[in-house]
Amino acid sequence: MALHCLWNILVLGFGGFGGFGGFGAPEDPAVALPFLHRLGVSVGFVLPMFFYGLWLVRNETVRAGRRHDQGR
Repeated sequence: MALHCLWNILVLGFGGFGGFGGFGAPEDPAVALPFLHRLGVSVGFVLPMFFYGLWLVRNETVRAGRRHDQGR
């Protein structure tokens, strides 16, 4: 999960956000966001989902429901 989280952050930081300086977008300095800004935005998107995924993995109620489903 941690590697996937890091991958998502890097992909969004280097090439995401379409017209905001990503791959395939024209590099217009007036439109492109600086790299650190894109990286910060990608961290803001990815980290909450990462922590929610960790919570789902560690939550006993969620795991108990999964064990219940496997018994069918």
